[in-house]
Amino acid sequence: MSSDDDSFLSANEFCSSNDSYCSFTETLGDFVRRKFEQPRSLFNVCHINAQSVPSHYSDLTEAFTDADVHAVLISETWFKPHLPSTSYPLSGFSLIRNDRVDRRGGGVAIYLRCDFSYKIVASSSPYYTASAEFLFLEVCVKGAKLILGVVYCPPSVDYFSSLETILESLGSKYSHHIIMGDFNTDLLTPHSSRSSKLLHIVESVGLHILPLQATHHNIDVEDTWLDLILTSAPSLVFSHGQHFAPAFSYHDLIFISYVLKPPKPPAKTLHMRCFGRLDVEKLCMDASKINWNSVVSASTVDEKIEALNEAILRLYDVHAPIKKVKLKRPPAPWMTIGVRIAMRRRDRAFGKFRKDRCDENWTLYKVARNRCNQMIRNAKRRFILSNISSSSPANIWKFLGTLGIGKRQRCEFQKTIGLDDINFHFVSNSPLDHQTKRLTIEHLMGLPRPDIDLFQFSPVAMDEIKKTILSIKSNAVGCDNISRRMILFILDHILPVISHIINFSLDSGDFPSLWRQAYVIPLQRITNPTLPNHFRPISILPFLSKVLEACVHKQLSQFISCHNLLSPLQSGFRPGHSTVSALLKVTGDIRAGIEDTKVTVLVLVDFSNAFNTISHDLLISILSLSMVSPEALDWFSSYLRGRQQSVRIDELSSSWLS
Repeated sequence: MSSDDDSFLSANEFCSSNDSYCSFTETLGDFVRRKFEQPRSLFNVCHINAQSVPSHYSDLTEAFTDADVHAVLISETWFKPHLPSTSYPLSGFSLIRNDRVDRRGGGVAIYLRCDFSYKIVASSSPYYTASAEFLFLEVCVKGAKLILGVVYCPPSVDYFSSLETILESLGSKYSHHIIMGDFNTDLLTPHSSRSSKLLHIVESVGLHILPLQATHHNIDVEDTWLDLILTSAPSLVFSHGQHFAPAFSYHDLIFISYVLKPPKPPAKTLHMRCFGRLDVEKLCMDASKINWNSVVSASTVDEKIEALNEAILRLYDVHAPIKKVKLKRPPAPWMTIGVRIAMRRRDRAFGKFRKDRCDENWTLYKVARNRCNQMIRNAKRRFILSNISSSSPANIWKFLGTLGIGKRQRCEFQKTIGLDDINFHFVSNSPLDHQTKRLTIEHLMGLPRPDIDLFQFSPVAMDEIKKTILSIKSNAVGCDNISRRMILFILDHILPVISHIINFSLDSGDFPSLWRQAYVIPLQRITNPTLPNHFRPISILPFLSKVLEACVHKQLSQFISCHNLLSPLQSGFRPGHSTVSALLKVTGDIRAGIEDTKVTVLVLVDFSNAFNTISHDLLISILSLSMVSPEALDWFSSYLRGRQQSVRIDELSSSWLS
């Protein structure tokens, strides 16, 4: 079997080559999950010297996914600013980083579970200064404020002064401290000058070092105790210890369980319709039996929408009822049984070397380690290849997005900011003052109108509506809880009803009020948002509202294009135009001015929140100037006004605001 297929070896094939040290002992992840099966009143923290998170990301996810760990502190992350945090997520955790930017190595980071609110209280310079690298957070645990810090001290560096300064500044303000890291000072030789300095600093700031054995192991040098756990209250330490972690470096993983009651992690669940066992034939049969008289006889468009939605939801409650689905993300999608066996084999080999430090055992460990690394690389390649082969470009980009490539994916939402606060920020704008608006409308009313027939809505044919429905690809579900998929299954049976509602809306000049309500998804502008303006909104509207919008857009666009009502220099929102055509026009004018020896002055106006500051009254006046009929103006006025929105994250939502 070729090396590309070795991760699919059976357990017997794997162990047959060397049964003397290949046994199914627990991996580091097995140890972490077993160790922290403790009461919920504990705050569990681990530290590892990773020596490159990007290189050991698979082992990181295997070790800490589904473990009851609340924070993972990492020294020597080897992160650089061009590596996005979204490429190295831990499910359910926020990643807070302090990278070393100007030379190789270094860097510290903290993976903190999303249940906790935090703020950064101190961090070292991102530039190498031959001093300690650190990151300290203030974490709220059930009302208690705790300092959580990670420290990395480069070897042979006099970092003591900078460390003492930062520890002194934090010592008196907080009652609880958990500080872990690689201090590169061997406390197994307590009388050396470096050890004496470090012990004196720790004692002077009121902290305590928890006892450990040697945490750094290398075949070429004696074992040393470099990785430390510092705390201000040893009496609150339920347990602490270490475990070898050969997948990362020569350093052990160190851990502490601290007696503070953390919030119980809520199981992430979604309420969704399950279409896996849907009998489409029976669904369509029942859809064909629905009596739509209540829709046709309703006197207002809102009553028609209510009757339509009620019938559709009642139909799907029978054939595809809403169920609670618990989401569980696997440690890594490429983590096969063969890779797990290789990890256990590698860790077993390292454990044997620690007991008997001979060259033979060291060689066996390196062989197992290299074999495991190669298998992980091969498994990743196969996983990526299987997802991009014969996929559409859109699906390929979606898949690459899950790997952190391309546009930033939506991260776990930080509960430090209220949804109502974000929603209030989104709806806030600077309205045009009354006098300016009045003068502008009077100016528009005085302008000459084009000598053309008035724009009137035309009835929309069912075939055109069906074509429009099939052309809309969005699967987002709006506040009516009706998805595109639910419409497509029974489209032929409800198309006449949808056509009736759309044409009734155009005739009556009334846009359905339910279709004017939008869920807003806040997308992060920065890595760790702390203010409402660190988010930008994406609106999710009911699917059928987009169908009506598309029908109106087509008729109005044809009218404007037919009568040349747009400026020929407008590039936005026109077929065949883009920012490219706008830039070509600007550069052409500048070039012409230079050739005529003219001075060019360019004024650029950047409107903040531009679309939300448009005055509806001015827009209606412009439509009237463009020869839109009063009946159509009533529809556009109904479409624009009375809109509401609610910020939504998973199944949490804010109040509704206009």
